[in-house]
Amino acid sequence: MNLRDILTAFEANLELERELGTRTFDCDRALLQPLAPTVAATPVPAAPKREEPPVSAAATVRAEAAQAPVSIPAAPPTKSAPEVAFISFRPLSAEGRDLLDKMIAAMGLAPAEAVVCAYTDIAKTRSMPDVRMHILLGADALKAILPSAPVKRGVFYRLGRTDVLCTMSPDFMLRFHKSDPAKLREDKTIAWADLKMAVAKLGRTLPKR
Repeated sequence: MNLRDILTAFEANLELERELGTRTFDCDRALLQPLAPTVAATPVPAAPKREEPPVSAAATVRAEAAQAPVSIPAAPPTKSAPEVAFISFRPLSAEGRDLLDKMIAAMGLAPAEAVVCAYTDIAKTRSMPDVRMHILLGADALKAILPSAPVKRGVFYRLGRTDVLCTMSPDFMLRFHKSDPAKLREDKTIAWADLKMAVAKLGRTLPKR
């Protein structure tokens, strides 16, 4: 007997019970309750894919620029501080100053690294230049600034914490030996030897020619 025949017999017996008012067979009546129809799950439609607006080229450039590291410009170089003061007793003549400027350039000193002044100006201000070295041009400048020092060129003295060197004055060389090229050349050689000592004392090297 198949399932259909069993169910048909159950239905007939149930109909008979209703007519007679009596129970004709025993069984678990809960099993005879009709099953609730199975409701198929309704698929939830997927949310429509959101399309991003196209990114313009300008926006891309701005985004890349925002992520790029910020470049900080380097500070401009500071000017060189004076290192040497060239002190004559009186202001130099135009020719003497021109010769001194050539010597300063040959030492490798920039114009801002050299101070040129006269003792007569220092006496008025009562202030010596704040530099690493004083180069005194001539015996008169040495006597005025270091009265007790022996008059010798090519020798280093000390004035406080500042080195002092005495050499020949450009005006002296031009005044007495301008008409004698050989003697003038000899004086320049002597003065140049003193200035090379000053360069070495400053811990510098002469520029290549």
